[in-house]
Amino acid sequence: LRITTQWLRRRNELVMSTSGRKGYLFLGGGPLTELLATDLSGHEDITVIDSNKDNCRRLEKAGIKAIHG
Repeated sequence: LRITTQWLRRRNELVMSTSGRKGYLFLGGGPLTELLATDLSGHEDITVIDSNKDNCRRLEKAGIKAIHG
């Protein structure tokens, strides 16, 4: 993640949203994402995008908004 963030910063493509959006977007719905999303879900809006339908189903059963894609 750090390498990607630095790459975006060098390209001047890393921007902070000023639109007032809140919450977190996770790409990939593996076990670590599920743990983090579950912990944060009581405080923030959480959305997970994953290409694995089983991961999406598991996250939705845990009460986390998941998008297959």
